[in-house]
Amino acid sequence: MRIEFYKDHTGTFKPVIYFKFEGSNFEDFDKLTPEEIESVFDHICKFEEAKKALLQLSRFFPGDKKKILKQFISCNWLELDDMVDITDSKLNYEFVPCPRRSAGTCEFNEGICMKHSIK
Repeated sequence: MRIEFYKDHTGTFKPVIYFKFEGSNFEDFDKLTPEEIESVFDHICKFEEAKKALLQLSRFFPGDKKKILKQFISCNWLELDDMVDITDSKLNYEFVPCPRRSAGTCEFNEGICMKHSIK
């Protein structure tokens, strides 16, 4: 599994999260099928630190894996760079700009934004 996530911050494109599976084009995150959501969610859960964060997010979005996954992506993978965000063996977290984190008003607490949680 190789996936890249991206959100345009320039205003050139719709301000949505885009995803790209290896070998395909970028598409709107909301077009992921329930099966694709389940597959990505299960893969991310293989990584202990991410599994803990997803569990923490489940308190905010009980039973809604799509919303949990979307928030986790928003906190960790919105930059378009030369590192694939999700591979078979690694999650490559990014420093995502977040005004709530900067202001100390993030309702999700620590442990969700992985670049800021992993010491």
